[in-house]
Amino acid sequence: MSANPAPDRRSLSDLRQNPRAVLQRLHRTQRPVVITVDGTPEAVLLDLGQYTAQLRLRKLADLLAEGEEDIRRGRTTTARAAFREIRRAKKAPR
Repeated sequence: MSANPAPDRRSLSDLRQNPRAVLQRLHRTQRPVVITVDGTPEAVLLDLGQYTAQLRLRKLADLLAEGEEDIRRGRTTTARAAFREIRRAKKAPR
């Protein structure tokens, strides 16, 4: 991974004219590529690995937010009760 996390900027024209070069640089640098139209950022290209990592992070953030909401609403239990329920569920016929 590159030491500089700043994204690369490429114009839409650059992407149209030489998409392979833009993608090769994306894979080589592992940095996002900001696509600009008339100098204004319009979209971001990510390497598939980066995109997958972003999806995982988003899912984790959603799960954490759900847990925090449960805590705010008082939907909690003790660790002892939770482990008891897990042991009971393992013994239950399926």
